[in-house]
Amino acid sequence: IANSEDHTVLAAVLDSTDLDVALSGEGPFTVFAPTDAAFDAVDPMTLISLLLDNEALSAVLTYHVVGDSVMSTDLTDDQVIATLNGGNVTVSIVDGTVMINEATVIVADLVGSNGVVHVIDAVLLPPAHIPQPIPPIPPAPCAGRALRRLRFPHQGRYFQER
Repeated sequence: IANSEDHTVLAAVLDSTDLDVALSGEGPFTVFAPTDAAFDAVDPMTLISLLLDNEALSAVLTYHVVGDSVMSTDLTDDQVIATLNGGNVTVSIVDGTVMINEATVIVADLVGSNGVVHVIDAVLLPPAHIPQPIPPIPPAPCAGRALRRLRFPHQGRYFQER
């Protein structure tokens, strides 16, 4: 990962959280490594909030790591794999395409001295870090009365509800 031109963002955030030191240990590890393009696709506000919160960033990064060496031939459809952050990822295999949650494995089985790397096309966000939609704000009870009193300059009169 450290010398890959497609993983400069991943290498930088691993370094900023000191996880690069832990992952260079004895292992074995499996890393689902998102490309720079995968980080570019993350919602900018989510990415900023992660970069400002070292604990949350570490949780997301360790969600990409398994404490074992898992080759692509070891993966099965609907397999659930525990990650180092305590969460699980789910493997899907459809027509030979391997998915880890919503991410597609685009390069598999890059074997290193302490494990294996599978390159993926999306950043995996643990369920606690998936942004939830903002619920709609209910209208204030008096909003209807206020809207009925609006003056529209081109009409020269108040808008009245029928």
